[in-house]
Amino acid sequence: MIVRMGLLRRKKDLPVGAFRRHWRDVHGPLAAHLPGLLRYHQNHIVSTSEPISHIGAIDGISELWFEDAQAMHHAVKSPQCRPIAEDEPNLIGDLKLIVAEQDVVIAPPQHSGTKFMILLRRRDGLEPQEFRRLFVEHARLARECPGLEGCVLSHVVDRGLERGRSAAYGDVPVDGICEAWFADVATLEAALASPGGRKWISGADSFADELSSFVVEVHEVV
Repeated sequence: MIVRMGLLRRKKDLPVGAFRRHWRDVHGPLAAHLPGLLRYHQNHIVSTSEPISHIGAIDGISELWFEDAQAMHHAVKSPQCRPIAEDEPNLIGDLKLIVAEQDVVIAPPQHSGTKFMILLRRRDGLEPQEFRRLFVEHARLARECPGLEGCVLSHVVDRGLERGRSAAYGDVPVDGICEAWFADVATLEAALASPGGRKWISGADSFADELSSFVVEVHEVV
């Protein structure tokens, strides 16, 4: 299984509330009709750290799961994708795409709770496969975070810009995404302030030059 993720920045002058409503109530239902779509989640960003260079501020992260790359490409080229593309200018000012393979470190909880996402850019000179190895190895430190209820790693294998436009690494300099689940914001904040949490975050310095973190509200479309 693979996941296609969109890093969305709302269009200029569109208020955050209006962006979230349109994405949830209009755009989401359109995407739900894509052939071969297994799951579709929207991550609405409610707080963030400094963005990774060349990525800039973003307002949401979409996640669409397919069985494989062939199924994903079929969906993107299908007639059901046309209304989605036509609606994008109504809410999206900038869109960057990644395709990723995922490792489940700790299965996510069934309840919504609070989700914490971290985008990572590998250190200069570090090969992608070595980054992936270190990223997976580093995930064991997440288990030392008190209150952690789920953890999933996404390994980026392809990148794109607007539909049909390929992207160089410098356009979308993201190599991995870590998703972590906690019961609530207070539990997340306590975990990050704990010795285990600080060790988890600082430990990424050995293989990542930049990290950008987000607290998100998840809307499950499919």
